[in-house]
Amino acid sequence: DAVQHKLRRLSHLAFTMVEKFRQAEIGAETAQQVLADYLQQRERVSDAEKAWLWAQNFLVNSHARSGLLVETNPDTYAFVHLNFMEYLAATALANRSTQLVSTVLEHLDDSWWEQVILLAGAHDKTPDDVREILIGEILDLGNAQPYGAQTWQRALTMAGWLARDMGGHLAG
Repeated sequence: DAVQHKLRRLSHLAFTMVEKFRQAEIGAETAQQVLADYLQQRERVSDAEKAWLWAQNFLVNSHARSGLLVETNPDTYAFVHLNFMEYLAATALANRSTQLVSTVLEHLDDSWWEQVILLAGAHDKTPDDVREILIGEILDLGNAQPYGAQTWQRALTMAGWLARDMGGHLAG
């Protein structure tokens, strides 16, 4: 259970870095605030000061023990590789299955989100019915565009890549 808590915290941090900050690096104080907010909202740590301290300890331990977070500069963290951040952000997105389709559609044309979208679509936590809805919505979006337009091409390409990566999770 402790590993799952750590994974959820790191996933939330990665998702926030992708969605809110659009950066592969994050200041230590900002990361600490993101995690403290998460601890209060999702893990029900009622005391703000305690959440702040727990977030600080989590960052220090994640850096020192797991090796997933590295200090790129004093007081600046990044995931050891961009793919770790993208996978963890995709994990957070897959765990928010009610928001997955709308989030993907919102960011479909954004290259910053491409790997997060593909990883979330193929993620084992993404329910099969959400996968099918996602592919259908992307195809509908593409078909609503003028034939050959860049948005048409992007939508059909992403739908194809997602379907390939989803493999046997799609019906038919």
